[in-house]
Amino acid sequence: MRRSPRLFVLPALASLAACGASPATPPAPPPLLATAPAPTAPVPGLPLVQTGIDVTWMDPAADPCQDFFVYACGGFVKNTVIPADRATWGVTEGVQKQNEDLLREVLEKAAASTSGDAAEKKIGNYYAACTDEAGIEKAGAAPMKPLLDVVGRVKDRRTLADAIIALHAADVFPLFDIGPQQDFKDATLMIAGLDQDGLGLPDRDYYLKDDGNLKEVRDFYVAHVGRMLRLAGMKPAEAKAAVDDVLRIETKIARLQQDKVVRRDP
Repeated sequence: MRRSPRLFVLPALASLAACGASPATPPAPPPLLATAPAPTAPVPGLPLVQTGIDVTWMDPAADPCQDFFVYACGGFVKNTVIPADRATWGVTEGVQKQNEDLLREVLEKAAASTSGDAAEKKIGNYYAACTDEAGIEKAGAAPMKPLLDVVGRVKDRRTLADAIIALHAADVFPLFDIGPQQDFKDATLMIAGLDQDGLGLPDRDYYLKDDGNLKEVRDFYVAHVGRMLRLAGMKPAEAKAAVDDVLRIETKIARLQQDKVVRRDP
C-alpha cells in the first residue's frame, strides 16, 4: 500500500524546531572593516587609511605583475582563520556579520526596552519569542501540528492544491516558491518571481549523482532527517519509513527540476 505523501514537507518543518539551538561560539575573526569614521580632511602619512585599504591584507613581497591577487590579498589569506561556524570568510561575509551584529543589538535593545513605543514593543516581543529556548523546548512539535494537519489532508490533486496554498501562506514552499524580485527587463519594477523548490538539499544533483562527496552528503542528510523526525516524536520504525518517503519523493521532484547549468540563464 502506498503511504500518504504527507511527509515530503516534514524536513523543512522539523528543521524549524531545531533553530532555537545555540551553536558554540566560534573564534572571533579578524575585523574586516575599519571602525573609525573616515577622516574629513587629508591626514598626512595616512593615504591608505583614507581609501579604506588595509595594508595587513597585502603581501608586498609578491610581484604584482606576476600575481596581483597574492600581492593585494596574500596577507589576508595567510593570516585569516575561517570561523568554525562558516564555510568561507571574506569581505562579503564580514560585512554580513557586521550587519547581523547590528541587527542583533537593535533587537536585544527592543526586547529589553520599557519605553512603551508600540513598534519597538512588537519587535522586542517577536525577538524574545524566537530566543525563548525554554519555551520552544516545552512546546516541542505542537506549533507545527496545524501545518502537519494540512499536509495530512492531502488525498488528491484538489487537496494537494489546497495544501500548497496553505503552506505557502505560512512561508513553507513545497514544489515551487513565489516572491518579489526586480524585473530583469525594467529595473524600476518589482514583479512576482516563480522558482522551483521542495528539496531539502541545495540542488537536484545531490539526489541524482554520486560525484565527489555528493553521496556522503546525501547519507548525512538522510541521517539528519531521521533525527529531526525522532525529535518530533516519531518512533524509530516510523521515522525510518518516513525518511524513505522523504528521499523517494524529493528524488522524484529533483528529476523534474532544471539543473544549475540551465538555471544560469534566467
